[in-house]
Amino acid sequence: MKRISQIKVYLSIILFLGIALRLYKLGEHSLWADEANFVIFRMIFSPGHLLESGKFFWEVICNEGFGMGNYGYQIFSSIWSCLVKSEFMLRLPSLIFGSAAIYFIYKVGKLLFDKKAGLIAAFIIAVCPFHVYYSQEFRMFSLMVLLSLFSVYFLIRFQQSGRNSFLWGYVFSNALNFYVHITTALFILAQIVFFLSFQNKYRGLFRKWVMANLAVLFLIMPAAVYTIIELMRQGGVETIFSFTITPVYQSRHMLLLLPIYTLKNFCVGYTAPALVWAAALLLFFILFIWSIFNAENKESLFLCLFCLFIPILVMYAGRKFLYADRYLIPSSAFLYLIVANGIARLKARYLLAILMLILVFDALSLSNLYRNCLPCPYEQRYAVHEKRACREAVAYIKEHYQEGDVIFHTDTNITLPFDYYFNYYFKESSDTAVDRKKRGFGLILDFSGRGKDLAVFNAWSKAGRLLTKISFPVKGHKRVWLVFSAREFDDALVPGSRENRILEYISKYYTKKDQKYFKGIILYLFENPSV
Repeated sequence: MKRISQIKVYLSIILFLGIALRLYKLGEHSLWADEANFVIFRMIFSPGHLLESGKFFWEVICNEGFGMGNYGYQIFSSIWSCLVKSEFMLRLPSLIFGSAAIYFIYKVGKLLFDKKAGLIAAFIIAVCPFHVYYSQEFRMFSLMVLLSLFSVYFLIRFQQSGRNSFLWGYVFSNALNFYVHITTALFILAQIVFFLSFQNKYRGLFRKWVMANLAVLFLIMPAAVYTIIELMRQGGVETIFSFTITPVYQSRHMLLLLPIYTLKNFCVGYTAPALVWAAALLLFFILFIWSIFNAENKESLFLCLFCLFIPILVMYAGRKFLYADRYLIPSSAFLYLIVANGIARLKARYLLAILMLILVFDALSLSNLYRNCLPCPYEQRYAVHEKRACREAVAYIKEHYQEGDVIFHTDTNITLPFDYYFNYYFKESSDTAVDRKKRGFGLILDFSGRGKDLAVFNAWSKAGRLLTKISFPVKGHKRVWLVFSAREFDDALVPGSRENRILEYISKYYTKKDQKYFKGIILYLFENPSV
């Protein structure tokens, strides 16, 4: 009987641990805005109206794909969301991609350094809260990591063997990654810089490699050309940044700290307390430096350094915009590989102590993640918010809803999840989107003019993201539901906040009948005393 190697046993344990961490509470939280945005096609799909559904599908791919930079993932998510319904099943592909990345970082680490380094890198990514977080979202980020590891794996194997089959793997993984999200073009750039830096060593393979990159360019050309046309039509390169990248606060100290916050999130995620992430960042930095000075394969080290820093530096060089660090998630895998190589160079007793310390840091961060607690300030986690109980809030409204009720919102991030849980565009509903809007569903309240009067906005015009004022009365309804929330819910509770001013305005014309608190949401039910 063939004996199972120690490496396989350890790798199996790591895979089991990584999958278990990603499975735990996978379907517990409601979908949030970006997740609900990916099921928008399913919400209007009707077998009896295939032409209309197909037309809307094309609008979603063109408009949302351009806005979010993920044409390919829009197609995948639209099809997948037609097949499944529950939050658990919607998020399952992200779990699968994230779990597969644990195995493939081992394969890449084994090729770049050795089996021990690969195994340690697999452990780091398996328990890392940053990767657990994005393996539990119905979005593209765990797939970006997996495809990036694929492309590097195929590039290394091509350099070692010169076989065309590995080169084709490099071509298709990079092209597919670009369609998953366009920011992976920076990762492709890092690989190009690496190969050019060592072209003398691989002179015999250089022509094949150039042809491979031309093939990548040819495959991504449709999306690239369409994006360029839309950029020119909509006002330049800042347009797509305004969709995919959160603007930076103007303070200079924030601008200087952005890369540090990104590396911090790579190490222990958004949910680590301040002392924990500071200690973890220091530990990773020491191990990073140790790895650089003790790396036996300098070429492999340079590949990891290029894949880690070039995407960060290129995006940071814009200075007017902040990359959301989730778009740089492929680079995080190469931080883990460098650190893992440093740990692998330690003596056994120190190695185990370091791994246990990393596990303790991650456990403290994961405990907050599972409790939906984000202790770090917003500038360290741009566009990342605590999950809100949209599902439970909608269930309460549906239980007490009366014909003619109007539902207003104070936060644009709540409208799409509410639409999803209300089954607004499902095939069993006879109402069209226009009918629903006319009846007062999913409408945003905000102040217009000089800030004295409330106006109604349609936050999700067509398949795009244009906030447009529409003609709909705020006054005169029999009953009004106000979904009181904000991007940062605690900010909405501060006296004088925009949300509180909306609440005060509504209270002038309606009498509060009911109030119900859910995580991140307060539901107010108002009645009109004069109707």
